[in-house]
Amino acid sequence: MNMSHFGLFFFVFLINSLLVHVCPGQDINQKPIANSFKQDIQVYQKFLSPTLGTNCRMHPTCSNFAIASFQQKPQLAGFFKTADRLIRCGNDDGEYRIAVLNDVPRLLDPVLDTSVQLRKVFFYSWIDSVCSGLPFICHLLQVQLYDEAILEIHRERFKNTDIVNNRQLQLTLLEAYCYLSKGEKDKVIQLCSAYLKYTWNSHLAEILADAYTNSNHSALAATVYKSILDSIGSSSPSSIYKKLVYNMSVLEEWSTAWDYLKKSPDSNFEIITSVNKCATTKYKSPTKAALFGIIPGMGYLYAGQSQSALTAFCFNGLVLFASYDLIKNRQYGMGVLMSAMSMSFYIGNIYGGARSVKKLNVYRKSQLLKPIESWSFGH
Repeated sequence: MNMSHFGLFFFVFLINSLLVHVCPGQDINQKPIANSFKQDIQVYQKFLSPTLGTNCRMHPTCSNFAIASFQQKPQLAGFFKTADRLIRCGNDDGEYRIAVLNDVPRLLDPVLDTSVQLRKVFFYSWIDSVCSGLPFICHLLQVQLYDEAILEIHRERFKNTDIVNNRQLQLTLLEAYCYLSKGEKDKVIQLCSAYLKYTWNSHLAEILADAYTNSNHSALAATVYKSILDSIGSSSPSSIYKKLVYNMSVLEEWSTAWDYLKKSPDSNFEIITSVNKCATTKYKSPTKAALFGIIPGMGYLYAGQSQSALTAFCFNGLVLFASYDLIKNRQYGMGVLMSAMSMSFYIGNIYGGARSVKKLNVYRKSQLLKPIESWSFGH
């Protein structure tokens, strides 16, 4: 941990431990406490951080992470998340995604992001037939000029306001496809849901289900895919079975996943092996990580983060010894403040070990799902 982290550590935790100590009747989960933390951190950023240098390897920086923690989480959780971040900062860089900001590589570690997002590529065999009669829009789609295509779709729609005729359905399908290709999932869901209230269309329903899939709403996606199977029956395209296999795998409903895999005409040995591997993989327990964290650093070690484990062990040991030494020498005021700091880091170490295991499990699951996803949404 570099000097900027020490500065943030002592400045924020000492000041606010003092606030909590002198105001014992105030609920730590109230906003005034959160606002005081935010103000202290901003003072640190303005006056202390420039003198210590911009050394944080993480994005957002530890100070910005702390502010976001108190804004987005209950205040006690903000304490523990900040302590956990200070322990982890710059350690075990193989556990994080990399982003280059201002020509400097940073380790991505946002407050609320605990998952690895998979980018799903959507292919529809029927898209060319839907483009029939709209050659310019079809050309814009082929060259991936989706904003321009949406503008042309709106122009075409303006010519005919009948919501249920074939041309309007055609335009709605193309517009939904454009939004999905742009990653604007909320617009896809709104557009498709509004149209499907009036009339059913399996193609539009598939786009809606794909948007749910891409939004990590696998249960909703599976419901729509099943409706497509019910409406089309035996003539349902194989893509629907494949997408159901993926979503059932995400939901870990393995018996249902196997049923749809057996019905898919495109199943093969590789995908059967991948589904079986997903179904039989055992993940580490966040509860065990928290229990191991009773011994500082052991939760991180269980999660495979050896550097963070060493930092947690050393820091907790140092602040605990400092608390003991201050109280032993009858410096009770500073002893209480150091004890409060020690408790923040101790609980943060327990919380952080459990969080690290959850993040590890999400990453491992995403890696196991990648072959299934490629099979389900590839072409």
